[in-house]
Amino acid sequence: MRGAASRFGICGAILVVGIGLTLFAAERRASLQATARTTELRRESEEIVASLQTSIRACEHEVRLLAAFLSEPDQRERRRFQGFAETSLRRCPQVEALEWVPRVYRENREFYERAAREQGLGDFAISERDVNGQLTPARIREEHFPIYLVEPMERNRSALGFDLGSNAIRLEALRTACDRGRITASRRIQLLRGERGNAGILLLAPVYDDTEKSHTVEQRRSSLAGYAIAVLQADSLVDRALSGLRKDNIDTRVFDATGLEDVMLFGAAAPASEGLPVSRTIEVADRGWRIACTSRTPPPSLMTASLGAIALGIALTIALSVLAFALIGRTARINQLVKERTEELANAMKLLDDARANAESANASKSAFLANMSHEIRTPMTAILGFCEVLREELVDLDSKSTVDRIHRNGEHLLTIINDILDLSKIEAGKLDVEQVVFEPWELIHEVIDLMSDRASGKGITISLSHRTPLPPAITSDPTRIRQILINLIGNAVKFTEVGGVEVLVGAESHEGSMQLEVCVRDTGIGMTEEQLSRLFQPFEQADTSTTRRFGGTGLGLVISLRLAERLGGGITAFSQAGKGSEFVCRIDTGLAHDAEVRMPTTVKRRASAPVREKASCDGRRVLLADDGPDNQRLISHVLRKAGADVVVVGDGQEALDTALAADVEATPFDVVLMDMQMPVLDGYEATQQLREQGYDRSIVAITAHAMDSDRERCLNAGCDAFTTKPLKIEELLGLVAEAPRKSP
Repeated sequence: MRGAASRFGICGAILVVGIGLTLFAAERRASLQATARTTELRRESEEIVASLQTSIRACEHEVRLLAAFLSEPDQRERRRFQGFAETSLRRCPQVEALEWVPRVYRENREFYERAAREQGLGDFAISERDVNGQLTPARIREEHFPIYLVEPMERNRSALGFDLGSNAIRLEALRTACDRGRITASRRIQLLRGERGNAGILLLAPVYDDTEKSHTVEQRRSSLAGYAIAVLQADSLVDRALSGLRKDNIDTRVFDATGLEDVMLFGAAAPASEGLPVSRTIEVADRGWRIACTSRTPPPSLMTASLGAIALGIALTIALSVLAFALIGRTARINQLVKERTEELANAMKLLDDARANAESANASKSAFLANMSHEIRTPMTAILGFCEVLREELVDLDSKSTVDRIHRNGEHLLTIINDILDLSKIEAGKLDVEQVVFEPWELIHEVIDLMSDRASGKGITISLSHRTPLPPAITSDPTRIRQILINLIGNAVKFTEVGGVEVLVGAESHEGSMQLEVCVRDTGIGMTEEQLSRLFQPFEQADTSTTRRFGGTGLGLVISLRLAERLGGGITAFSQAGKGSEFVCRIDTGLAHDAEVRMPTTVKRRASAPVREKASCDGRRVLLADDGPDNQRLISHVLRKAGADVVVVGDGQEALDTALAADVEATPFDVVLMDMQMPVLDGYEATQQLREQGYDRSIVAITAHAMDSDRERCLNAGCDAFTTKPLKIEELLGLVAEAPRKSP
C-alpha cells in the first residue's frame, strides 16, 4: 500500500510541475505579445502627434505671414485682403477662416462702421452677443476689436462686426498677444457660426503701426493697430491631420493642458477601451496641448492568447504522468530516487517562477533569466539520467534494467522537449545567438545523413544525397544551428515516411547579390493538404491531432527551424500533396558574393568510428567537487569513487577557493577541481579567476548547463582548462579526470 501511495504521489507531483511549466510558458508568450502591442501603439501615437504638430506649425506660419502682410496699412483693404487670404487658405486648408480685427477707439466707431458700409459690407455694425446668443449693437467701450475683414466671406458673413473685446476669453487672448508681441493661442471658444457646440481656438498675431517702437509692453499697447487672426475648428483640424494615417484602431483625444485642469478639445469623453493611453504634449503658440492615444483593441487575456499551447501542455503533462506511473520501478530504492528528483524539479520550478517575476520587473534581465532557467532544468536532469546509468550497472534483474532504460529514454525525450521550448523562448525574446564560423557544408550534410541513416534503415526506407549544382568549398555561418535544422527536416521526413525513401538535394543559388546554400528534402510519406500546410509553421501545431497521436512530437521543430533559418539570412518553404509526399526547401546565406568560387563536391571520407573503450580509471586521483546541488554531489562523487578517485565535496565557490588553496599549503593538493559555474556565495567563474590570480596552476574543469561556444569561451577565459556540459556523460567526465596532468606538491 505504501509503494502504491508513493507512486500516486510522484505522479501527482509531475502533473503539478508540468501544468506549472505550461502556464508559465503561456503567460510568457502573452506577456511578449502585450509588449509588442504597446510598442506598436507608441510608434503609431508618435506618427499622430507628429502629423498634428505639423498641421499646427503650418497654421502658425500662415498667421505670421498674414500679420506681415497687414503691417502695411494699404493692404487692409477688402479686395487685397481677399486675394491674400484665398491663396493662404488653399495652401493651409486646416485654417477655417482668416480675419483682420483692428483696434477701434470709441470716438472712431462711427467712422469705421460707415467706411465698412461704403466698401460694400451692407449694414455693418460693431456688435456683441446678448445673454440669449443674439447679435445686438455693442455697448460703448473705450476701444473695440470688431471683425472687419474675413475670408471665406460667404460662410462667415454673420461674424462681421462682432466685437472680440465683448467676450472674456477672446479679450484675454487679445491682451496677451498685444503685451507679448508674438503669436498667441486662445483657450477653447464657441465659434460664431454653425452649431453652439462647435469648439475652436484662435491664433492671434498682433500688428503694430510702428514696429520700431514695440519693444516694451507700454510701447506695444500704444502702437497696436489690430490683429491678424486664424480661426481653427478643433474637430476639422484633428481630422485633417489624421486623414492620411489610417489609425482606425486608435482613439485620439486632444486636451488644452495649459491651466490647472485639462480642457477637452477633440475626441470622446472616455476611450473605447480601458488600456492606458500614450500621452505627448505639444506647443501651440504659448499654450500646451496634450495628445492622448488609446488602442481600441483590448489586450488579449492569457487564455485567449495561448489556449492551444495550454491545452497541449496539459495533455502532454497528463500523458507523462501516466507513463511515469507505469514505468516506476518495483524496488524501494528506485521509488525513493524518483521521489527525490520530483521534489527537486518542484524546487526548480519555484526558482523559475522567482526568475520570471524578476524578468517582468526588469526587461534587461531576460538573458540572465533564460540562462538560469536552462541551468535549473538541466541540472536535475543530470541527476535523473546519471542515476539511471548507475542503477543500470548495479541491477541484475532484466525487468528492472528494462524499466530503468525506459526512464532514461523518456528523460532524454523530456530534455529534448525542454531544449526546444528554451530555444523557442530565446528566439521570441530575441536572445538566441548565432555564430559565424568557416566550415565545409558538404561534409556537414554528410554527417547529418550518416546520423539519420540508422533511423531510416530501422523503418526499411532509404536516404539518398546528391547535388543540383556546384557548391562553395567553404561558407561562413553557424554549423551547429544548420545541423539542428537539417536533423529536424530529415528526421520529420523519415518519421512520416512508411514506404519509399527520402531524397536530399543540395545546391547553391544567387539571391539579391549574395550566394545562398539550398537544401531540398523530399519524401514519399503521408503528405499534407493545403489547409494543413497553412498551419505548419505555428508553434505546437502538427498536421492534425491524429498525426500527433500516431507519430508523436510537440510541433516545435519546424517553428524553430524556420526561425533559425531566418536568423541565418534565409528561410524555409514547404510543398506537399496529401498521400504522395512533401518537399521542404531550406535556404541559408553563405556569407559569400553571388559570383564566389564554386566546384563540384567530392566524396567525403568517412571518419573511422571511435573504438569503444573501457571506463577510465581514476585510481589515486584527488578530486575537489564544487557543486551546490546535493543530488549532483551524490551522483558525481559516487561515480568518481567507484572509479578509484579520492573525492572532497564543497557546496559553493568560496568553499572551493578556500579548500583548494588550503590543500596546496598542506601539501595534499588536488589533481582536478570540478567547478560548477553557477553556485551561491561565489560562482564558478569568480572562484576560478581568484584561484588563478593567487597562482593556482592545477587542472580546473568547468561544469555548466550552457552549451554554446560563447559559454565555452567564457569558462576558458576565466581560467578553466576544460569544459563539459549538463546532463553529464559519465565516460567523458571520467576521461577528463583521468587525463588531467599530475603535478608534484
